[in-house]
Amino acid sequence: MSEFDELPEIFDPSTHKGTDFEPFPPGWYSAQIIENSVEHAKNGNGMYLLAVFEILSGDHHGRKIYQNITLQNASQQAVEIGQRLLTDIYTAVGITAPTKDIGVMLFKPVMARVGIKRDRDGVYPDRNCIIQVKPPDYQPKRGRNASAATVAAPPREQSAAPAARKSPAPSPTPSLTPKPATPQGDAPWRNQ
Repeated sequence: MSEFDELPEIFDPSTHKGTDFEPFPPGWYSAQIIENSVEHAKNGNGMYLLAVFEILSGDHHGRKIYQNITLQNASQQAVEIGQRLLTDIYTAVGITAPTKDIGVMLFKPVMARVGIKRDRDGVYPDRNCIIQVKPPDYQPKRGRNASAATVAAPPREQSAAPAARKSPAPSPTPSLTPKPATPQGDAPWRNQ
């Protein structure tokens, strides 16, 4: 028997935990990036930054989230989403000047908003993803919107809420004269 045909010592699987790939609940977590690298997309359609986030506290301490951040891609929307997340990360670690250095974001605590990414085709299991990154002293709001939402696609920009809601204008009194009939199949805006 070869030296490489057996383990160096007896292993009892009943005494160890197995790998847990189940996503943990969405929300804000203290985290840090422990690894990062710039990679070429396998389909040849651009480049991305692979950032490995490690959760620093709580029940999920030590869990890792592998986040791809689009740098170059044929889809301008994908690039813009990547630029927003990259801006969040650099700002959270205190880098506000232009740089090419990805090492400056390593091992610096941040607050990371974690979500759950679901595969639309059902081929891959659900996984955690990073939605937003803030400085380590960031205090998330309490209440309905305090935790991250489950996501099936990259997050969308939210528009600002209106300052005040206006009540709907009263509808005018209906006219007693009938409107001319719109011809079948013709669009009503063409008759105006």
